[in-house]
Parts: sequence; structure tokens; C-alpha cells
Amino acid sequence: MEVTLVKLQGNDKQVEWATDIRARYIASMQERIDEVLRPSNWNELNTDLIEKLRVNLDRALFGIVSFYPSASWWIDKRDRIKKELAEDWELAMSVMFMKDSKRIKAS
Repeated sequence: MEVTLVKLQGNDKQVEWATDIRARYIASMQERIDEVLRPSNWNELNTDLIEKLRVNLDRALFGIVSFYPSASWWIDKRDRIKKELAEDWELAMSVMFMKDSKRIKAS
């Protein structure tokens, strides 16, 4: 999935530092997504569904990080980013699963 991230705002030094922090957060979350969606963790789930989940989770991840374009936000929160963004993840998952449940009921 090719994604263009929102350009961070701040001075050059802040943007460079925050870009690294954000990239490490994204990489750690993608590793977690891969771990959760490893086919061996889902006995009966088909690979197409797992891939759809991965795409939706990636969209949620990049949508969440796009809400925070301030380099200083990433720098200030660098030691607690996962905690800071946990509520955003909960909201994203709720919306995603509500949409999926409506599609299932409509089928």
C-alpha cells in the first residue's frame, strides 16, 4: 500500500527529528499488525479476509498519523506515542467494525 504522509510542520531540525520518530512509530505498528494478522493466529479466516483487514488497519494507521502534522507534537510525545494514540486507534477500530457489521447485515 503506497501512502503519502502529511508533511510535518516545524523548523528543519524539528521536521527531521519528528519524521524519524513518526517513521519508527509506523514501523512498530506495522510489525504489530503483521503479528496480529499472521495466518497461523487465525485458524478459520481466509487469506482474502486477512488481507482486507491489513489494508483497513494500514489505512487507519496512516489516517491517525495524518491527524498530527506538527513536528513538535511528535517530539513532545515521543516517549508515549502509543499511549497518546490509543484512543484514536479505538475510535478507528469502532468505525471500521461498524462499517463491516452494516455490510454483513445488508448481505
